[in-house]
Amino acid sequence: MPIANCFVRSDVGPVDADRVVAAWSHASGVADDEMTVNVVRVHQGGKRYAVIASLTLPSLWNGDEIERLACGLSDALV
Repeated sequence: MPIANCFVRSDVGPVDADRVVAAWSHASGVADDEMTVNVVRVHQGGKRYAVIASLTLPSLWNGDEIERLACGLSDALV
């Protein structure tokens, strides 16, 4: 089960985690009932980014699957 922790700058508008899951599932080809997205509002110092995401894979995935998951998450967050 892939887990995405998405740290969203406090001045970015609302983020619907379920819509991110649906878009991520579609883009990566992984069933949405196997995915988790956590959205955390943050206050950043220094260089500020709208979203910083980390992807956790608690089970073994091959390189192609990992690439699809990472690229799919990026597409979903855009």
